[in-house]
Amino acid sequence: RSMNRILEIDLDARRARVEPGVVLGRLNAELRTLGFQFGPPVSPHDRATLGGMIGTDAAGKGSRIHGKTGDHVRSLRVVVPGGAIIDCRRRPAAEVDSLIAAGGAAGQIHRAVREALSAPGIPAELAARWPTLERPLAGYTLPKAFDPATGELDLAALVTGAEGTLGVVVEAELSIVPLPKARRTVFVGHASFDEAVAAAEPFGATKPAAIETMDETVLSLARQDQLCSESGAALCSP
Repeated sequence: RSMNRILEIDLDARRARVEPGVVLGRLNAELRTLGFQFGPPVSPHDRATLGGMIGTDAAGKGSRIHGKTGDHVRSLRVVVPGGAIIDCRRRPAAEVDSLIAAGGAAGQIHRAVREALSAPGIPAELAARWPTLERPLAGYTLPKAFDPATGELDLAALVTGAEGTLGVVVEAELSIVPLPKARRTVFVGHASFDEAVAAAEPFGATKPAAIETMDETVLSLARQDQLCSESGAALCSP
């Protein structure tokens, strides 16, 4: 609750620096006046904090275009066990070497992670066995944390999605994107739920921002909802 400041918005660099308690809806409300937004949306945008989204590597219906939160994390400031504060971001191999040589908590952690992920056989195992999913939602994103070809190390990729198990994020630098120039919604009716599900693949080929499938049960419940009836939305009409 106390760490809820928007620290900086840099339109030229297309980035925002925030504390973890900033709610997504508040950040996007400020960005909207400037023609920008934080790309990955989530349904509870009026109460979801950026810290929570980073911890879970959250993504919403716009992930077809914007991907997940982790795809927009540039750097993180993290308090690690023991109380040290380290800056996590993608670092080239030479910079990692210098950091390790300097010692301290940051050097020790970079050394340990690099040794673990570059150990004999590990890169090959990760390449062969890591699931090739569009939206992996469990476990540490090890392949994104270390590039065996270049030696680059990215602790921010490791912290994102770790659900707070590696440390406490106290500041985040995030990429922002321009608002879309136009929005359109298309409603398509189907004779059955199976038919609607089967239609998702050809609809996906047209590259929509999102595809939502709702059956008659959901629509019937929506028509009974007070908010829906007050809005007069076409979707609520029989």
